[in-house]
Amino acid sequence: TSYEYGSIAMPLSDNLKLGIHAIYLNYGSIPRITEDGSGILKDELGTFNPNDMGVGVSLGYKMNENFSIGLTAKYAAESIDTFSVTGMMFDAGFMLNIEGINIGLAGYNFGTLSSDTTPVFGRLGVSTKFSIQSENDLTIGVGAGYAPASSKISESIGAEYCYANLLSVRGSYGAGTDLESLNIGAGIKGEIEGIQGSLDYNFSLLGDVGQAH
Repeated sequence: TSYEYGSIAMPLSDNLKLGIHAIYLNYGSIPRITEDGSGILKDELGTFNPNDMGVGVSLGYKMNENFSIGLTAKYAAESIDTFSVTGMMFDAGFMLNIEGINIGLAGYNFGTLSSDTTPVFGRLGVSTKFSIQSENDLTIGVGAGYAPASSKISESIGAEYCYANLLSVRGSYGAGTDLESLNIGAGIKGEIEGIQGSLDYNFSLLGDVGQAH
């Protein structure tokens, strides 16, 4: 299994920013198994490679010092053997700062996928910053997600330490879904002529599914 992600963001004005991202998930090679009329596994007929991909364009607008809104339009496609779905979806959310505490609320995947319903879900997150060696170099956050289709609620907690506003290390734990996860990562970021960039690596333990990078 491999997961690839790339993104770029740039300012359009003092309060308006544009972002573009692309995601590709390959589940690897899976044997294609047939079964007889009684449901007993019979023959192996080669393999297939399921994969997901998506590209999106985002706009974020800072209303004032304490309130921002965002909107994303994205195209997604999924392929499993001879079956595939495609569609357009939208995300929307806002972030509010109250005395140093950031509160974010967002809804994801509004739209259609080849006439099927999309996996709509919502997320709520709360984070704040602490000063260890320099100002606001440690961020701690907690979050919760809700999927209406299954009525499931998930929870997560994470932390990130940023040294000299350049090198970051982070970790998080997620529970309450079919797949609990432990994530450890690091990244480096910089800015050239007003354009910000970053390079990140993440290692995840995904229970029975195994590991992902």
